Amino acid sequence: MGNEGGTIAKRQDLLLLHSKDSISANQQTELDDKSSTILNTCTISSSPLNDGTNPPDPIVSDYKGKLYLKEKILGYLLEQKQKPSGNILLAHIKSMSDLIELQISWAKDEIAITCPITHSGGVYAYLRPCGCVMGYKFLQELSKHVKTEEEEQECPICEAKFNLAYDIVILNPNNDGRIAEVNESSYKYLRDVLKLHHCKKPIKTKKTDKKRKREAKVNSNPKKLQKVSAS
Repeated sequence: MGNEGGTIAKRQDLLLLHSKDSISANQQTELDDKSSTILNTCTISSSPLNDGTNPPDPIVSDYKGKLYLKEKILGYLLEQKQKPSGNILLAHIKSMSDLIELQISWAKDEIAITCPITHSGGVYAYLRPCGCVMGYKFLQELSKHVKTEEEEQECPICEAKFNLAYDIVILNPNNDGRIAEVNESSYKYLRDVLKLHHCKKPIKTKKTDKKRKREAKVNSNPKKLQKVSAS
């Protein structure tokens, strides 16, 4: 799939992405604690993603793997229409097409994201077609058993079809450069080659819009339509 004009994250990138051999156990524990705190915090408002209410408020994510309370990001988008703030960190979010609503499982003993399959912590990821969040390690293991990148898989939670090459978004609360590179790669392939938004809706180009308006104008005038058809 990489020969269609774009590049995508290879499965070996997914497998090798989070090797922990280079850091000590104490360092890893410290990183995990910090990640857990940021992971459960709204990027735009710093509010907790889950304040203990049942059910918790809807949560969305962008292609970078950042998490937002849906209510807060909607408020931001409305403000941008009235008075653009020029926020560089959120410049890639122009509409709800740049976001996906997530299906998150929460640990029962504490308000924290958990993998509904392995019930373990660590790094998490979600699937673009359905928004289901699960342990990234589980997806790494799944990737080992896939013969080709074109082979579609089923979400183990909701059975939605997804592609390992470009439908995985890794949650990245700490701006990890390696994670950012993989997320950026899959998104660029989605946008530039498949012509899809982050939410997988087709991207409408200006050329397409102009053509649609021109065709609508022609179709509304039978005489002009006959003239065009005859030429």
